[in-house]
Amino acid sequence: LGMLVSLFNLSSSSLLYLVPLFIISLFYATPLSFKKTSKIQLRSLPFLKIFLVAGVWSFVTVVFPQLQDSNFNFFSGDVAFQLTSRFLFLFAITLPFDIRDMHIDAALKIVTFPIALGVKKTVKLAQLSLLLFCVMYLIYLFSHSGPDQLKAAAYILSGLLSILVINKCKAPVSEYYVSFGIEGLM
Repeated sequence: LGMLVSLFNLSSSSLLYLVPLFIISLFYATPLSFKKTSKIQLRSLPFLKIFLVAGVWSFVTVVFPQLQDSNFNFFSGDVAFQLTSRFLFLFAITLPFDIRDMHIDAALKIVTFPIALGVKKTVKLAQLSLLLFCVMYLIYLFSHSGPDQLKAAAYILSGLLSILVINKCKAPVSEYYVSFGIEGLM
């Protein structure tokens, strides 16, 4: 109900930004039929699942809240920085979910990072992504002043804490670890 009310309060340009996200979300789990016998889900394409999740969430949490601002410029450096840093963070904290779902994805023949690289290398990939996230905000910290520095420091602290939490990720992943440890990082 809240979503319907929100849709009526959005500008038409904001709604246009939602169309690709809606299409991606729809075909993430709904099979696309190319022939009568050939059906494929976007999530079943090798390695695509995590990029779709991190990409859609990055867009929704960075771009979408700014769309109502008349001065919003999708191609600004600030938006690119926020999208990239958010993507790195979400990519990293989504990898433990892939580790948790390894047995399901293997049974469905969905190639994910944990299946292709193994758990230890996937954890290292998540930590590398978070390290890049921290480096981006470290550069931001030294190139901005005032409240922006406090915000950057908070993001760096969040990234470092996330590295520590993800370091504890081992297969099989417990539901408590995912529900409280990983989801708590968001």
